[in-house]
Amino acid sequence: MPFTTLTTFSPKRPFLYTPDGWDTAWKAAKAASGSTPASVVAIGDSITAGQYSSDIMATSWFAQLRATLLSSLSLGGDYYGLLYSAALGLTTATPPMVLSGTSGTDWTAYSSGFNQAAFSNVTSLSPYLSCTPPYSVVGFDILYIDYSAGTPGWKYNVDGGADTSVNTTGPGTAAGAIVKKVSVTGLTLGAHTLNIKSVGVANGCNILGVVAYAKASAGLRFANMGWPGMGLVTGNSSHNSLADTGQFPPDRLALYQGYQGTSAAPSSLSGLGFPTQPDLAIIAFGVNDVNNSVSASTFEDNLRRLVQVVRYGKGDACSVLIVGMYTGDGSTPGASVVTSTDYTGAQSPGIQEFYDAMQAVAREYCCANASVHSLFGRTPATNGWITSVSNIHPNNSGYAKIANFLSQVL
Repeated sequence: MPFTTLTTFSPKRPFLYTPDGWDTAWKAAKAASGSTPASVVAIGDSITAGQYSSDIMATSWFAQLRATLLSSLSLGGDYYGLLYSAALGLTTATPPMVLSGTSGTDWTAYSSGFNQAAFSNVTSLSPYLSCTPPYSVVGFDILYIDYSAGTPGWKYNVDGGADTSVNTTGPGTAAGAIVKKVSVTGLTLGAHTLNIKSVGVANGCNILGVVAYAKASAGLRFANMGWPGMGLVTGNSSHNSLADTGQFPPDRLALYQGYQGTSAAPSSLSGLGFPTQPDLAIIAFGVNDVNNSVSASTFEDNLRRLVQVVRYGKGDACSVLIVGMYTGDGSTPGASVVTSTDYTGAQSPGIQEFYDAMQAVAREYCCANASVHSLFGRTPATNGWITSVSNIHPNNSGYAKIANFLSQVL
């Protein structure tokens, strides 16, 4: 398959690999988005989440790429995980998600299958969580984990109106819990606030996130599923084993396939819809896996599986962009340690094998592969693209550089 090479820093790999046909599904989805929803889902770690950007709603690479796409296409909606709250999230001037109460007293945060989440303790909060999108909406979806039984398990209302009760039937175990969805439809297009109430059922109000719909059945839909510490195989926020019944879901990747099943029956399709089964998946893992001593071959196996998973519900009609984000690599071909760089405080020796694994999966599955690592080169701190010589996270300028680069691909 042919590939496009932009100006190359290292002869070992190009900045950008784009095999013929990799974006066929994405092009078709964009072209039809005036009448049929098209979704963009980014799955990654803290750099995808936008850590150290001044505002994840505006200056993260995902937010800037979203803005670029919306300059010529219309908005269909957004999935907001608790990343977009001040209580659990990163810096944003206008968080659309507001989590009330006190951590450890009213609720407990944990790493879920999609993103960071929180479940209510034995307390009532009104509201427990609210979502106020920064644009007019016609409806919402509430994604939650049915963990503990309650009649009701929690309640919700729109704009302070009458409450709707949600009865939960979960068995109180991670292995038996199931992801479910409540849809709020038929709202008059306008500014709306969704309020979610806990009612004193322990673990009863267990919210993954909220989808806000600017259009009922058209436009681009966006979901940032990045979270600090997340790895593909391991990390602070990763549960990928079907045998890991102590975490929910027992298989994080199965959610992207559209499943709601348990470890005992993981093949029961839920029809969850957005943010599962995307038209374009941007996958950006590696740093946390290599720093947690995952082997490159295990990483490659899991990356291959994630590509298969995001394509499952679309009849393989999902375009995939695999991104190698920046990290100090601590090595170059022919040398064990780089001494003439300005990223010496945060090296990840062995990361080159992971970048090679990304390229191998991209070639095998007709995915695009973009190397931010090569784009940033050997002096990103001097060039003003990362936070400091000891902090590899991009700053606003670095995030803009990533967004501009990925815009070339899409």
